[in-house]
Amino acid sequence: MLGPLQRSSLLLHRLQTDIDELLKVPLPSGVNVFTDGNNIKHLCIGIKPLPGGIRGVALHVEVRIPPNWPGEPPEMFGGTWTSFIVQAKPDLFFVQRHSDSRNLLRPRNYLPSNTLHDIVMD
Repeated sequence: MLGPLQRSSLLLHRLQTDIDELLKVPLPSGVNVFTDGNNIKHLCIGIKPLPGGIRGVALHVEVRIPPNWPGEPPEMFGGTWTSFIVQAKPDLFFVQRHSDSRNLLRPRNYLPSNTLHDIVMD
């Protein structure tokens, strides 16, 4: 059985591996991932949509890794665009009210084996 420090170390390694994959695997044009050098459990995803109904609008999604991740999915805050994201991908996300009254994007059918890349790029 793993002790708390060993488990924490393994989870941080898994998180770093997931972040490395997000940064190294080519992302679609207009998708950027920004990491917080001071906090590995906080990152942002910038999405500049292709031409269309929301031409020129840049979406910003804040991603926080909860303490019991990967047992629980990342918390994703899309600001005013949360409902747009859910409407665009209703089979992938739903909205849940967060304790600080912000809308939280939740991935549907989340499994602890899902990588951050799986969640972000679906």
